[in-house]
Amino acid sequence: MSNLFDPENTQDFLQIPGLLYIPNYLIQFDHDALLTKIDHAQWLGDLKRRV
Repeated sequence: MSNLFDPENTQDFLQIPGLLYIPNYLIQFDHDALLTKIDHAQWLGDLKRRV
């Protein structure tokens, strides 16, 4: 199974106009801090997924 964010796959997989994927844009510390902030945000719970 290939990695979703393998640079060789991003051009074929992410064909969304205006979207740019920059590998390793965030360092691990910033990634973790951002993910924690998102996870602790208020989410709507009335659907089957968080929105």
